[in-house]
Amino acid sequence: MRVIFVFVILILNSFSYSFAQSLLKKRINLDVYEEKFSNILDIITEESDIFFSYNSELFPADQKFTLKVKDTPVEEVLNRLLVGTGINYAIFKDQIIFNLPAESTFKYSVRGVILDSLTNEPIANAHVYLDGTEIGAYTNMEGIFQFSNVTKGTYELVISHINYGVKNYYLYVNKGLDEFTLSIPPKVVVLDEFKVLSAKNKFWNVYYSIFVEEFIGSSVNSEKCIIKNPEAVRILFDSTDSYKEFEVFTTEPLVIHNEALGYKLNYDLIFFKSKAGVIRYVGKTNFDALSPEETKGHRRWKKKRYHAYTGSLRHFIQAEMSDELKQNKFRTQIVDEVPELVELKYYPANLKSKEMIRLKNICESLPVGKYIQVLHGSDKISYIGKLDTTINREYMRFDEYFDLSDGIMVYGYWSKQRLADALPLSFYLSLEE
Repeated sequence: MRVIFVFVILILNSFSYSFAQSLLKKRINLDVYEEKFSNILDIITEESDIFFSYNSELFPADQKFTLKVKDTPVEEVLNRLLVGTGINYAIFKDQIIFNLPAESTFKYSVRGVILDSLTNEPIANAHVYLDGTEIGAYTNMEGIFQFSNVTKGTYELVISHINYGVKNYYLYVNKGLDEFTLSIPPKVVVLDEFKVLSAKNKFWNVYYSIFVEEFIGSSVNSEKCIIKNPEAVRILFDSTDSYKEFEVFTTEPLVIHNEALGYKLNYDLIFFKSKAGVIRYVGKTNFDALSPEETKGHRRWKKKRYHAYTGSLRHFIQAEMSDELKQNKFRTQIVDEVPELVELKYYPANLKSKEMIRLKNICESLPVGKYIQVLHGSDKISYIGKLDTTINREYMRFDEYFDLSDGIMVYGYWSKQRLADALPLSFYLSLEE
């Protein structure tokens, strides 16, 4: 009798798991812009007949989401929507239930195989990591990678290889994952009519100095943030444009030592473009902690990391999202102009999607020609403004990566903070402990 009972339980568990997987694998189309989460779930229900259960307080009323996908599994759609929210989901019977996880110290392992999508052969020496963290590994000769100490949550899994470029996937970790396989195609490089400069060209230094200032930034930490392999940088430029418009790509990931904050960054540059006086760049980062040469080094780095975070754009957005601007010593007011001394402007390219949406919401009612002045302490003064997109519409579209139709720009202190002030995800999590 006991054998039959166990056998029945196994069958039920197997059926339950299979049913859950069938729900998550349903494919849908979704095209939403700054839509409430509840409305998005209604759309998914109409498309898939999947029902959801959650506490409405999980998602603030003013929190909105933007996503466009076609013929995509529901699992991937949910993972992308929930990136950075801390919200998890589980399947019970025929419903997907959302919840906030209890505090947990559990760590999980991630193991997978990377294959060439054309030959089905394993790819060796690919760098596989979780974007914005200190977690990563290289594939062996069988294309296998593995890393541990991963906390529960949603991440961007990045695969980087000189012959395959940079690929990223959304990964939801809530248990020890079964080994999975990812197939990626070889990189195809298509250059347009622009000229390409390497480090051997006499004009390269001019463009490279502009690139470094815009990429690394000009904060107090920038002087000690050094690109160790500048020979990997290639410049694409229009010879008739007097350095006003150019692009940058790299032949390998950039290795950057930040002696100010105590990190080595392996940076996969996906996109860098200067156009119409606006700089946009995006990439994926894996951090390695440096070892200090002296015993006081750790304390010095800890102090500098905290200083880099406090008063930053990310600090401001996180404080605004939790309605704690005053508690975090931020003061804001609407002003008519940005002083000439702080005219350097920057489009905040490397914010997470949730943070970018929040910034757009903050600026939604801000008229063109007005600015939000943000003060933190006496020395960190920043501004948020909007470009006149009716005048600059021809410049708003960079390419398939970015649409600058919102025209949001930051000025002052925030415009100086770039890669020299970047911090890993573990730093932000430690502030919440």
